[in-house]
Amino acid sequence: MQVQDQLQSIHQLFKQEKERNSQLQQCVDELERLRGLEFENRRQKQRIEELETRLKEQAEQKWNNTFTEQATKVLNKEVKQALENIIDLRSLAEEAPKENAQECLRLMGIALGNLASAMNNSQALVARISHKQERSHFT
Repeated sequence: MQVQDQLQSIHQLFKQEKERNSQLQQCVDELERLRGLEFENRRQKQRIEELETRLKEQAEQKWNNTFTEQATKVLNKEVKQALENIIDLRSLAEEAPKENAQECLRLMGIALGNLASAMNNSQALVARISHKQERSHFT
């Protein structure tokens, strides 16, 4: 009887240990699943950061393009105005009014001054745009 009780007790202990091992294996499996989720979470966060960086770069590039487009419009307008004055003065130069030649020369001087100013402004604007684009490549 005593041997049978011991066998039954050992059998009961074995059953309890088996249940405990099963529970521990479930815990290990859960920890592995959590570790996998943590890895996936880190990977997703990194991907989000990459996408946010790209979005920021695209926004900056779009802003730079907008700046360039606006500067080009202003520059084209100034050049067009200067050229219109020169074209008008060319017609005067071809057939200068005899009674007012000094006024014609004065207007031509103003137009040439405007053209020089527009050219200087365009060169300065191109330099600023180039400098801004160079800076944007480094940041």
